[in-house]
Formats: sequence, C-alpha cells, structure tokens
Amino acid sequence: FSALTFRDNLQTIGELAGLCDEYIDKAAPWKLAKNPDEAPKLKTVLNTAARALRLLAVSLHPFMPQTMEQLARQLGYRVDFSKTLPASAYEWDSPVADLPIAKGTPLFPRIEITASDTVGIDLKENAKIEKKESSKQGAKPVSDTLATPEPTPAAATQTSTPIAQATPAAAPAPVSPLQISIDDFMKVQLKAAKILSAERVPKSEKLIKLQVSLGTEQRQIVAGIGKKYDPDALVGKTIVIVANLKPAKLMGIESQGMVLAAGDTDVRGLLTIQEEVDPGTKVK
Repeated sequence: FSALTFRDNLQTIGELAGLCDEYIDKAAPWKLAKNPDEAPKLKTVLNTAARALRLLAVSLHPFMPQTMEQLARQLGYRVDFSKTLPASAYEWDSPVADLPIAKGTPLFPRIEITASDTVGIDLKENAKIEKKESSKQGAKPVSDTLATPEPTPAAATQTSTPIAQATPAAAPAPVSPLQISIDDFMKVQLKAAKILSAERVPKSEKLIKLQVSLGTEQRQIVAGIGKKYDPDALVGKTIVIVANLKPAKLMGIESQGMVLAAGDTDVRGLLTIQEEVDPGTKVK
C-alpha cells in the first residue's frame, strides 16, 4: 500500500480470493461434515479457510472498511483497524484455532434472478424487471396548427409586423456509448473453457445447461443459446466465459459463469476458439 500500487494490490488479493474459493469448492466441507470419519480433514479445511478469510479481512480493509470489519467480527478476530496493523496481521501462520466464530448476516447477499426464460448470455434481455411509472398523468397534447393571431385594427398601427415562423426543433444529439476505464475492464476475468456436456433445461426453449472444464476445475453454466444451437453440437467446443461472475440461479439451476456470444436480441454466434488452447487459459 505504501507504494500506492492499488491496482496491483487488488489483483493479488483477488487471486487469493479465487484460490480460496477453488479450495473450498474442491474440499467440499459440507460433504465432509456428514461423515464422522472425515472430522480431522474437515478441521483442516475449516482452519485453512479461516486463515484465508482473516488475511482477506485485513488486506481488503482499506478498500471495504465496513464490510471487512464485519467479517473480522464474525471470525472472532479482534483487531483495532483505526491503528496501523502489525506485520503479524498479514502473516498466514497467525493462529485462528481459538477464535470464537460468530454467526452473522451475509456480507454479500446473493442476487437471485428469477425469470420464466432467462438467457444467461444477456441477462438484461430476459430478466424481467418491473418498472414503476414515474407519472400517471401525461403532458398535454400540443395542437397541430398554430393559433391564429387576433386581427389588429387598422387605426391602431400604421405598419404590420410579420409573425415569426416557428423553427423546427433540433434533432437530439446521439447518445455516446458508456465508456469504462482499463481498471474496470481488468476486473473481468475471461477464460477459455471446454464444453464437456450440454443438455436442454426443461420447460425452456432458450436455456442450455453446460458442464465446462477450466483445467483445474469444472463448472456448470446456464446459457441462453438453445434457439441457435443443438446441445450435441456444442460438446467439445472451446468457448470464452466470464469466470469471476457471481453465481446466479436461472430457473432454479445455478449458473457459475457466463458465456460470450454475438447478437443483440437473438444469439447469432457463440464466441469459440479455433486453435488448440488449454482450458482455463486467460483471454485478454
């Protein structure tokens, strides 16, 4: 932080969070908890997760102070964030075994997207959001013809002043597309993914459930490409996905990413990689 390289700091912290997420997903502590014989392994997994979360709390505090203080309280980690933290606060080996865990509200509540037929590739097209009318009373209509001016008596003036003709309204200036900074773009993690299997989602014409490989992990993605592609034709393709998108439920099925494709209202083509590229390769 002293070098003011905030972008590099966030990128490194993000990599730690990604590794932690991948570790939890592979270790599956919710499964270990069901088997008493796996109790030692479960304790190791929970201890490792607590260490990672504690490290994330102190590292992300300059960027998200209130949320990270709440995380520290839930972890039972007592630290005065108003003062400079000691070097030991950033060490992985700081003990966490005796910290009292406290249950709390979710730090980042999941946004559930419910729609009868939601396309994973373009949520804005299918997620039906009800909009309140700003006003029930519209503007009064303007007459199609100009009002006829009252005649001026001849005795009242010697010369008549011509009536200025109404000038047509200027055409509205085109709206410039929204621009983002390179820092905003760098937040999006695009990766190559190989489709392992594909099947249609019941009661939906557009949705296809994909199982994709990212090399070190396998994910499930729900994509709205069913009107363009047959599931069998997708197996084996190497596509590009948004890998760090928060999971969302589409028709009750969790989608752990988003595929990229061309098209506006309708999907016209899936973004694929023709050359041999290892699954999980970063796309830039």
